Amino acid sequence: MDGGATTPSANHLFTVNQEAQILNETSAEMFDHNLVKLLFLCKQARPDNQTAVALLTTRVKKPDEDDLKKLRRVMRYLRNTGHSVQTSEALLTTRVKKPDEDDLKKLHRVMRYLKIPAKYH
Repeated sequence: MDGGATTPSANHLFTVNQEAQILNETSAEMFDHNLVKLLFLCKQARPDNQTAVALLTTRVKKPDEDDLKKLRRVMRYLRNTGHSVQTSEALLTTRVKKPDEDDLKKLHRVMRYLKIPAKYH
């Protein structure tokens, strides 16, 4: 993951390479783990990554080498632009309520839908 990226995705973001090799179990777990972190980050402080992260969440069932390259590009972009946290005024002024049981059920339902392993729930 050397160097930086000036954008979170390249032109081939929406192109699926049908001939790319499927990731082994260890790499697929790493892909899922980092994608969950990116999903949280793009909702909290980096909305500029939402398009790339949203697309990558559709690929968690069988991620391939090409998807891993796209994930690495987002990570390089974040490393290159780590100083630019983007929060909205509404986010800063909104009182955050403690999550209740319904909120947790919704979160678990989304995580199951995205095929996120149970160890991250």
